[in-house]
Amino acid sequence: MSLVVRYFVLLSLFFGSVYVLLVPPFQAPDEAHHFYRIYHISEGYWMGEKTDDQRFGGELPKSLHELAMTFRYLRYNEAGKVNDEIWAKAKSIELQREETTFLDFPNVAYYVPMPYLPQAAAVWIGKQFELQPLYLLYLTRFANLFIWIALITFALRILPFHQWTIAALALLPASLVFHSGINADAVTNGACFLLIASLLSLIFSDEQLRWKHFGLLLISATITLAKVVYAPIILLAWLIPIRKWKSKATYFAVNVGVLLFHTFLLLWWSNIAGDLFIPYDEYNPEYRVDKQLNPGVDPMAQLSFILEEPSAFLTILFGSYAEIFPYTLLHYFGKFGWEGNYMPTWSIVLLGLTTAGVAILEKPVPKSLQLRQKIAFLVIGLGMMLAFSIVIYMQWNAPRDPQITALSGRYFIPIFPFFFLALVNGKWQVDFNWKVILIIILVATQLLMSQSIYLRYYAQ
Repeated sequence: MSLVVRYFVLLSLFFGSVYVLLVPPFQAPDEAHHFYRIYHISEGYWMGEKTDDQRFGGELPKSLHELAMTFRYLRYNEAGKVNDEIWAKAKSIELQREETTFLDFPNVAYYVPMPYLPQAAAVWIGKQFELQPLYLLYLTRFANLFIWIALITFALRILPFHQWTIAALALLPASLVFHSGINADAVTNGACFLLIASLLSLIFSDEQLRWKHFGLLLISATITLAKVVYAPIILLAWLIPIRKWKSKATYFAVNVGVLLFHTFLLLWWSNIAGDLFIPYDEYNPEYRVDKQLNPGVDPMAQLSFILEEPSAFLTILFGSYAEIFPYTLLHYFGKFGWEGNYMPTWSIVLLGLTTAGVAILEKPVPKSLQLRQKIAFLVIGLGMMLAFSIVIYMQWNAPRDPQITALSGRYFIPIFPFFFLALVNGKWQVDFNWKVILIIILVATQLLMSQSIYLRYYAQ
């Protein structure tokens, strides 16, 4: 195991476990709904259930909702703190699997189940030991953290260059806090890193194409189904040298076939998800409050606007990024929890400069790396940003809204590595040991993040 992999595993396990236990339950984005969905899958349901009265979720133990409501007062309440009374109440809640009610989780009920399977397996095991809901929640968080660490570790081991840069991005405090919560993104993001590393290995190392590499098609298919905005990662395959294929015809046939396959997956799943999704205006009014659904949202009408008036959409796109993108970067480097919880701004700036510096200084650089390949990294990254912007605008904004509002930094975790890889520089030489400085800064900012979480939720 290389030095960078050892440092990544050590730091991510230690600080990730700290965040699992330190962040109060349900204070990660959409954590309650993800937890409901995972429990539902552990009961054998692959998808959420739609009811005749326009609800979307599943029949689950009442105790899960009771636990979520115990900590609900913390959300958007900057003065809210966790105390011994709250913990005592949470620990006293028994699972009582037979006492059920229908719980709504419409914003995640139509997601493909694959990214939830490791966590659902953990919940299933926990139920065999009759664990209480609170401990099932922590077991699910640890499962999420461990699968993410495992996927990033595999990616770092096969990455042909810039392992320290990618490890630093994965170890950013906001990234580690986010992947220590309950979500579907730990598997999806980890799969993205693994796919990027695998394709870069085929592009820049001596590794030859083998039948085993068809497994990458399974990884990329999972990514496309889970979050189609990350599908452009597969375009890296076009950079694999033609000499590694049987012929130029094979090169084009396979790559075009992969694109057609993913297009088919996208159309197939969009048809299924489109039938399942219930917009806010059509959702049962008694149960749509606080369900992460926005009034006026109409994805198909929004798509029609984008296609019919692309110049108007581009104006909205550039205006949104000009206004919101600084907050996106703050979120990407140093945010935690639901509301505006950030590490000190100076520490976020330090992290940004440090990671950019590492990307520029890290050696060795592949001799075969060319300017056109660095441009390809930028194009793929920008393509993913555009795809994300379109999808989030369709899902979260009413048609023709003047601003794209949900440009959260956590969505850029698989996107930004492309921009850092484009900073690769093979000429600059430095005499100081920047790796030691990187580790010190990462550890210091993790400690600062831990302090920020403690002050937010516990300090009286």
